[in-house]
Amino acid sequence: MRHWYIYLLVPLIVYIKGLAPTVVLGDTGDYQTAGWIWGVAHPPGYPLYTILVGIIERLPIPPVWIQTASFSLPAWRANILSALFALGALSALFALVNRLTKRPIVALLASGALAFSRVFWWHAEICENDTLSAMLILLILLMAVRWVQERRRWDPYILAFLIGIGISHHQIVLMFLPAVLVFLLMNRSLRFTPKQWVAFALLFALGLTPFVYLPLVRYKTPEGPIKFVSENEYAQLYSGNQQGSPTVQYKTDSPVRFFFHYVFRTIYGRQRQYTHTADMLRGDVTGTSDVLAFYGRLVRDDFGWLFLLAGLMGLALGYGIRNRSPNGTETGANPTAVSNWVLMIVAYFVYFVLVHFYPSGDILNAPRYNLETAGPGLMLPLEILWAVFIGLGIARIMDWLESLGKSARVIDLAVLVIGISTITLVGVTNFPYGDKSHNTLAHEYILNALDSCPEDSVLVVAGDELYAFWYMHNVHRDSSVGGNGYRRDVRLVGWSGELESLSELEDIGRAMTSALVRVSRDDPSREIDMTFFNSQFLENDELQRYTFARRGIVFALVPPDRVAGLAKTSDKLTAQTGVAAYEAAVPTRYRWGYYERNLRYTQMAPEAIGKRKVKLWPPEEDIKWRTAEMLLFYGTDALLKEGKTYARDYFSRMVLVEPENPRARTYLEMANEGS
Repeated sequence: MRHWYIYLLVPLIVYIKGLAPTVVLGDTGDYQTAGWIWGVAHPPGYPLYTILVGIIERLPIPPVWIQTASFSLPAWRANILSALFALGALSALFALVNRLTKRPIVALLASGALAFSRVFWWHAEICENDTLSAMLILLILLMAVRWVQERRRWDPYILAFLIGIGISHHQIVLMFLPAVLVFLLMNRSLRFTPKQWVAFALLFALGLTPFVYLPLVRYKTPEGPIKFVSENEYAQLYSGNQQGSPTVQYKTDSPVRFFFHYVFRTIYGRQRQYTHTADMLRGDVTGTSDVLAFYGRLVRDDFGWLFLLAGLMGLALGYGIRNRSPNGTETGANPTAVSNWVLMIVAYFVYFVLVHFYPSGDILNAPRYNLETAGPGLMLPLEILWAVFIGLGIARIMDWLESLGKSARVIDLAVLVIGISTITLVGVTNFPYGDKSHNTLAHEYILNALDSCPEDSVLVVAGDELYAFWYMHNVHRDSSVGGNGYRRDVRLVGWSGELESLSELEDIGRAMTSALVRVSRDDPSREIDMTFFNSQFLENDELQRYTFARRGIVFALVPPDRVAGLAKTSDKLTAQTGVAAYEAAVPTRYRWGYYERNLRYTQMAPEAIGKRKVKLWPPEEDIKWRTAEMLLFYGTDALLKEGKTYARDYFSRMVLVEPENPRARTYLEMANEGS
């Protein structure tokens, strides 16, 4: 049977040829940066994966099949890791389905169906933890089945260690343990001596040891390691009465409590009490019907109609698989067929229910667009189980045909031809989603944004793009100066991290403002620039006032429909967008591009890609007009509230922007009266 595994090298070759040549938007940059600096990724930290990324980034692996000039070697090497874990997951899936059906052809088709499904293919070519999660889940299921079938002495010990190492990687492994427990109880496979249970516990604990890495490196990110301080010390630091280090993150939690907050990701629940409010969501909330419809589309698009039907058959009738000898002949009923099917059914539905209702804010009661971005990754474990159901469904069809007296060889050949044809068709259809060989958007955008920053300035970054900025800023090799890290003179600050500790926040604008206050306290002489993912953040008055005070430029990533109708929107919104997107005093830098999380990369404005100087819509005259109007709005507001100092500042800048505007000089004279 071993020669069947050779065919799994085909998807590995496809993955390596289609690897992303550099960092991409999303969590990828976080893993690649954490591995390079021997730090930690976002919660739960992914210590095992981070360590492995750091190792492979330093291995002397030469680049192959690179088709673009936008290339970064450490990122490409880290992306290889996902392809290798994808191969491991496909191998484990092949072995599992072969044990369940005793048909290598069926196991090969199930593996091929998963290999070229959209979600799995997508994650196999970028630095993401999901293919390692898939491999560990499948190995746990495989080891449980092998222990029941063969009673190999070391299998339960290996299973205990795999569960521990799986949990240390990602807690979704916990969601599969009820199914494993039910399966082992059904087969009376938990009868061990006390000494064996102690050994299992020790091996399980050994699997958890990667967690030690988190406090060992002090939860270090590019913004610095964690230092735990008292609430009084934290208040002194935040108020500016005490000088803190800009390269250290201060936390008031105890080390033990922070560890559990980090590992169990409760930090996201704290954040989303501000981001998932009724005002922010505006009625656009994901419900159960949305999740079910989304998952139905996902399975259809991932596998195609034929494998969708085969999976449904396996889901409904997978309990009746016949037993077969090693040479392929039927030997009667399979004594573990029902329990094998129950294992997959329980795993499938328990995971679906738990991930659906899990209070992380990623799916239920979250913005609908979040389902399109976070949903596929969270649904990947369901996709690998669907591939198992595909195998069970095909095996049931073959059993039925053989019961009609059809030739086994003819059936095998027909199933192989139809299956490979379906995999080929699905692979061709999904190729645009899987292939990442030309995905250089993040690489080029970040180079452009950093090149547009003045020397020794601060760039406040929002959203998941922060991780890609971290990679380019800390790891990408700068050939102009030598060494790793691009534009190290620019200080990067991620504003969303402020939500972790500021319980008194009222909205997103105050979170951004608090980040700017912290930066200006640490580096009072630096000019501050900002980036945005979502245009709704630009509508916050408090944020705009502070933007003016710092005289920074915001790289506003706005959807195309908002840009096209910008002139027709309300004066206030138009003015706010203008002042947020351009520096008030000297408007020489321009809007960057039009990208929002829920839009595909291909919808990025083409003129925003591949240029090292930012010069986009709108024209300078329009920038000046909208900037001047916003300065007038805030200046008159300050004047009416007797804030003549602020009013003079606004009107003075208005004169600089539009020297020929008579209103600017008139209002400036009014502000100067009596001063």
